[in-house]
Amino acid sequence: MTVTVELLSEDALDLLRQLEKLAILRVQNKKVKKIPQLKISQLRGTLKTGLTVEEIDHELKNLRNEWERDFS
Repeated sequence: MTVTVELLSEDALDLLRQLEKLAILRVQNKKVKKIPQLKISQLRGTLKTGLTVEEIDHELKNLRNEWERDFS
């Protein structure tokens, strides 16, 4: 049976290596294709909301004004 897992720490890989030494499982060294990081400039114009920039700005201002603020 083949199961794909995402390791969250280097310790998890060490544990898997120990299980491999005990012949409980086999670790295959497949290179994971990383998702390239996008720059902010590449995201410009990708939001499809059906609203104009002015409408979005107006909604954001309204949302900000609704926040409760207690700075005392």
